[in-house]
Amino acid sequence: MFSREELNQFYRYCVALTGDEDEAYDLLQDSFEKFLRKGRDVHSAKAYFRGIIRNHFIDQYRKGAKHGFTELDENIISTNETSLESLIANKEEARFILNALDFHDRELLYLWAVEEYTAKELADLLKSPRGTILSKLHRLKIKIKQCLENGYEKDIKRKHQGKLRRA
Repeated sequence: MFSREELNQFYRYCVALTGDEDEAYDLLQDSFEKFLRKGRDVHSAKAYFRGIIRNHFIDQYRKGAKHGFTELDENIISTNETSLESLIANKEEARFILNALDFHDRELLYLWAVEEYTAKELADLLKSPRGTILSKLHRLKIKIKQCLENGYEKDIKRKHQGKLRRA
């Protein structure tokens, strides 16, 4: 049905939605059960399954479940390319940005940046006009830039001052 790589891809999608590895696993498992019950003769099984995952997540979210963001696998980053200090800074910047985004923005960012979907593919997948997707991506880029320029620097200074006060 699905290869191991495809299931890992769906799992990463679930992590992008939930922000929590355990919740992502539960979401994937519940969605897969629904898929097995309903999705026998589906034209595009991957798209259909991704829709089940997204809809199931939205149902859970509407019921009041809170979703934060947790760190992804730390072994993904190669230490040969940059220094340890810049890796730590980049990791903290990424965590700060992802915590500042809601799940809709995290989903769009994941599908666009990680899965490398085009605006047309995103429009078809999310059932929105292509222009709307392009606008959302543009606003998302601006939001990330503002987080980096304003919020991240202030957050680092605030944390640093808190450490100095404790010392």
